[in-house]
Amino acid sequence: MKRVIASRLSALSLQLGVMAVASAGAALLPLAFPTLNAPLKVILQWITLPLLGGATAGLVARSGLSHYLAWLPPPLIVSAVPWLIVGYPLQPGVMLLCCLVSMIGASTGEVLRRRAAQRRK
Repeated sequence: MKRVIASRLSALSLQLGVMAVASAGAALLPLAFPTLNAPLKVILQWITLPLLGGATAGLVARSGLSHYLAWLPPPLIVSAVPWLIVGYPLQPGVMLLCCLVSMIGASTGEVLRRRAAQRRK
């Protein structure tokens, strides 16, 4: 039982860490490189953050945490971390896209976890 809880907590902490670092990078790198502002912003905010959110939500759901809870941290972190660091959040569409992709990733992780449990039987 302790091992299961430890694996769930390690997957959740990995999700929180990856999303916090990626969100901080998406907020700070366009400020550090203003000449590359447009392409860097599109790549980091509209592509990387949602894909990382979906991948980490799937990993957390597959580790056994409820898929209803696994999709929540990525959009919350995507909106909160840049707001705390820079003083304003990213565009609302980025958070909504991250929310959608995280829901898809969490449901995929839940389906994969159930299939693996059925194979073990």
